[in-house]
Amino acid sequence: MALLAWTEARHIVTPAMPDRPSSDRPRRRSAIGIHSSKIWTQVLIIALVLSGCRREPIPIDVVIVAGQSNAVGCDADPDLLNTDPHDKEVLFWWRCGDPPPDDHDSNSGSSWTYLQPQPKGDPLPLDSNLRHWGNFSHDKGGFGPEVGLARTMVGLRRSHIAIVKVAYSGTGLHRDWNPRDHGPSGACYRSLIGESRKAIKALQLKGYMPTLLAIAWVQGENDCTIKDADKYQERMTEFIADLRSDIDAPGLFVLMGFNGRFAAPGYPSVKTVIAAQKNVARKLTHCIYVETDGATLMNSYHFDAAGNLEVGRRFALALLSAEDAQSAESGNAPQ
Repeated sequence: MALLAWTEARHIVTPAMPDRPSSDRPRRRSAIGIHSSKIWTQVLIIALVLSGCRREPIPIDVVIVAGQSNAVGCDADPDLLNTDPHDKEVLFWWRCGDPPPDDHDSNSGSSWTYLQPQPKGDPLPLDSNLRHWGNFSHDKGGFGPEVGLARTMVGLRRSHIAIVKVAYSGTGLHRDWNPRDHGPSGACYRSLIGESRKAIKALQLKGYMPTLLAIAWVQGENDCTIKDADKYQERMTEFIADLRSDIDAPGLFVLMGFNGRFAAPGYPSVKTVIAAQKNVARKLTHCIYVETDGATLMNSYHFDAAGNLEVGRRFALALLSAEDAQSAESGNAPQ
């Protein structure tokens, strides 16, 4: 502590000579002044030491999972989900349930936790006319494709990954996720943007350097109507452009897929929406259609627990494959 010793030495007071006039005596520093100077010197030294010990931000990839009921995983029984020790290595932030976004959603409390099934939350009384389905069909809640996606990515490549999940059952692209509507039709989109921005900010405060890597968009069933299906391609194109702009991620990978065996009265245009997603993937950069055929179903609407895991796995494989292709084009080996 050479600096401290030097500072203390320069504050030693020389005793006054008795035969000198009082007017010639050197001025004494007060004890308070000496003590204060020592304290500030010590504070300076501590600050210098701490500044040298500050760690570099930790890079972390962020994947968004969004969409309607099969993104929520409303019929996936959490009791059927096997435990995986790697789940606690995955950061997880979520808000999901019935539309519109409100205090009744299941959520992580606007904070990061680790990958897990989501609890039921505080759903409103059941009323299908109001789109109140209880957030999840099981009392203990449920989970969506985020679990299979994260486990696959961690297992195959990444040690640092974070998932932001924002999903609402029974929602349509134009009816609920419209980025250009400031009213009810844009409520879910605003929730997506708001939660993503808060999650990214919270990661930065925790010492991470986040990169928004991709969105797994599990939606399309509610647009399989005669009036909406033909407009899905145009609307999805606008959605992607606005999303990339609003979260400042121009190179965001967009992975799209939904239950292609969806069957419900009044929704005859499943093949049209599938074709629309495939067209978007073909025409836009970094967009991929993910086939879900063969993933097991709970009913004609929703994937079951195993089906959700499988869908998540397929999304992860598609993302990793797209990254490898991008790396090959740029001449960089995949991480």
